[in-house]
Amino acid sequence: MSLWNRIMGPVLLAGLALSAQTPTVTIQSNMDVGEWVIQANGASVSQNSVTGVITDTNAISTGAVPVLFCSLLCTGTVGHTFHFQYAGSQPATFTLTGQSTGQTITVNTSNIASSAKVSGTNPTFVAGGTIAHEGGTIGPLATNLPSDTYIGSFPALQIVDDTTGATSANFIFTISIHIQNGIAITKSSDLDFGEIVTSPSSGQVSLAPSPGRTFSGGVTGGPRGPTLASFNVMGKTGGSSASRRYQITFLGSGTPGQGSVTLTSGSNSMNASLQAYIGNAIPANGRGVLNSSTGTQSFEVGGTLTVGANQPDGDYSGIFTVVVTYN
Repeated sequence: MSLWNRIMGPVLLAGLALSAQTPTVTIQSNMDVGEWVIQANGASVSQNSVTGVITDTNAISTGAVPVLFCSLLCTGTVGHTFHFQYAGSQPATFTLTGQSTGQTITVNTSNIASSAKVSGTNPTFVAGGTIAHEGGTIGPLATNLPSDTYIGSFPALQIVDDTTGATSANFIFTISIHIQNGIAITKSSDLDFGEIVTSPSSGQVSLAPSPGRTFSGGVTGGPRGPTLASFNVMGKTGGSSASRRYQITFLGSGTPGQGSVTLTSGSNSMNASLQAYIGNAIPANGRGVLNSSTGTQSFEVGGTLTVGANQPDGDYSGIFTVVVTYN
């Protein structure tokens, strides 16, 4: 048997070139401009894809739906710059369609732009990928637009490596806006009667904007203070006060502006009557009037909690529902 020893020295590989990476796009989130009350024809909502600032014209956000920018993770050859382009010719418009009503909103494609385009310089691929955002203006929006969630697909896009000309696969992101037609309500704070101290005698705790919290019977106050529930109403501007008048109703109550709730802690319970207030006053027939310029008004909810003799200790809680309607 022969044994051959083969000794190899360094090998020089000449002319070896690494191929450029094909660009890719991963959609991390689609564009959602949130929920809005339309106050006048021609309203619009805009997202600035560079600063993240949300602006509006003749519309008020309810805050009920989180606002999201379209977020795109763009990968490619590190150090190369890239740009966005349409996958084909640029259409003039695209459509958002109401998911329940089928009503449509027409949006100009020129109103939607990436942070890369708006900033004026082509972005560069970095290790781990480069984030670009899409934002823009949704509108015009009409006051008679039905309450609905409107969703549409932006026309197909690509990204292109400026050095090699390599192009990503087509990608499509969606745009959503939620319309609350007419009138909407949002909560700013919950109702809290605060800490109370009981005794062998029953009593009551009353809470109003003025004089605040008061006690009767065998009930006194503890260290933690109370909080009135607070709500913001949003709707129409202009026109007559009658057209901006609304009514406050507690679910399950037949008396406008008044209601009730049961608070429980385990098997123990207490009942509370509820009263709506606008400013320091009880509104007649539970009605308020939206501001002619802003289309808004706030109201608070207090009430009276009935506490039993030797009411057991505990953290008591309950839920009530309040709605507003034009009236």
